[in-house]
Amino acid sequence: MKEIGVDIQKIVSNDWDPEAAKLIERNFEFNDIPKEKTEVKAMDALDLMYEKRKEKDYYDVIDLDPYGTAVPFLDSSIQALEDGGFL
Repeated sequence: MKEIGVDIQKIVSNDWDPEAAKLIERNFEFNDIPKEKTEVKAMDALDLMYEKRKEKDYYDVIDLDPYGTAVPFLDSSIQALEDGGFL
């Protein structure tokens, strides 16, 4: 976070696999990223992003890295993105 020179409010990471989510948490700890600046989920990415849209709590940046094509996630990610956000 210090490398990009921006005060990041929160990093939300998600993986369908709960074991992968645990590894994400360990990676944050290993890299000294404060726990209060992170939120790790283990759920369907579509559900996560549509939930954010429903709450009107949009992301500034969404980085998709699915296993396979990102096409199934484009609609939900665009709808969960703040105006002027980065996909």
